[in-house]
Amino acid sequence: MEIARRMRSDWDKRARENAMFYIDTRHAAWEAESFFRGGRDEALWLLRPALTHLQFDPAGKRMLEIGCGIGRLFPGFAERFAEVWGIDVSAEMIRQAQSLCPVKNARFVLGSGEDLLGIESASVDYCFSYIVFQHISDINILWNYLDEVYRVLHPGGAFQLHFRADRPLRSALLLRFPHGMRELVTRLRHGSHTGDISTWTGVAVPPQKAITRLARLGFDAVETLPCTTFSHRSYWVIGRKPGR
Repeated sequence: MEIARRMRSDWDKRARENAMFYIDTRHAAWEAESFFRGGRDEALWLLRPALTHLQFDPAGKRMLEIGCGIGRLFPGFAERFAEVWGIDVSAEMIRQAQSLCPVKNARFVLGSGEDLLGIESASVDYCFSYIVFQHISDINILWNYLDEVYRVLHPGGAFQLHFRADRPLRSALLLRFPHGMRELVTRLRHGSHTGDISTWTGVAVPPQKAITRLARLGFDAVETLPCTTFSHRSYWVIGRKPGR
């Protein structure tokens, strides 16, 4: 519970300070129109290889984004899926999403930071998460999210989840400082990252470890796809829940 409270507190602070920057750090001063227009294009680009590989037809289906922020990717999702849902640990992100996201029929859910409570079992056809699991500092919470993906997916549903394969040495060194000092040290060194380093750079998961965990849950056809968005090593894992 303490880790989840810290996660909510830090991401609420980041959202109040500059939500769009902390969602996409390529620009410090986004305008809403370009922020969501870029999100639309990126969502379509990110979805295409996974949907093709899975042979998954999104028409008429419902998708859930885990760690949705203010819904930057929703305009692209809404072009492929009939319904778009999102869940996020930050109440401030959800508040801004409801005000700013141009997809007006989207559903936003405030999450606990530990599970997908608020999303009904077997209610979603496609689970998606991007640049989110890398912010979780406790591997057990991350594993619990994978359990929850299985729970909320409808039989025959599919997932597309993004993982970080390694953690920067700089972040690993910062985590050795006492909790009370880490935010100050991060501010002094980088000047732009509000909150604790543990909620910014979380756990890294080797690809085979993620595949094994998801396969043990009962998912079929679990495999990785490359992700070339970042300079650090990251990857996608895709698969389907048996049924139908």
